Amino acid sequence: MPLNVGDFLASAISPDIIDTFKILGYEPNSKQALFHAQSRGGIDRILYGGAAGGGKTAAIIQDGIWFCVNYPKIRIGMHRKSYPELDESLIRELSNWDYAKKLGARWNKTAKTLAFPNGSVIGFKFAETLADASKIQGGEYNLWYFDEATLTDPRVVQRLEERLRSRTPIIPVFGSRSGTNPGGIGATYYKNN
Repeated sequence: MPLNVGDFLASAISPDIIDTFKILGYEPNSKQALFHAQSRGGIDRILYGGAAGGGKTAAIIQDGIWFCVNYPKIRIGMHRKSYPELDESLIRELSNWDYAKKLGARWNKTAKTLAFPNGSVIGFKFAETLADASKIQGGEYNLWYFDEATLTDPRVVQRLEERLRSRTPIIPVFGSRSGTNPGGIGATYYKNN
């Protein structure tokens, strides 16, 4: 079905807010709710830290889904250092929400993408080294999420953040959101930045 440009422009500039959390049955705890409020509040970079099991990965997945549904044509990247980590964390968490099928999303296991009816897409990517990150250089993303960011070389995160741009001025660039446990190769970088 062809995209109605007038409807798209109106929704991209002033979207009707769709409560994806309610539709999917996600009830954020107080830290997750603060993360979501900051994410929607125009903050360019957010670090959501805490101990294992605090719900950071769930918050990242739900936040990305919310942006996809509420901003047509947005492109989002979600990152982990390796494919096994990506599969065991972000993709497993996405499966807990049935790949957002209640919102009309379609999961492509081969491409590791979640596509929405409004043209929004979440791409699940992994990169451990700068060489790995360079393979992702062709993409343009409006928003990046990094799960366990301090376990990744900060230069890899910076390289991927270079892909933050918009193909059109009507779709904003929202920046990056990171979830992490204490410690890791990038801990000092995040502490200082």
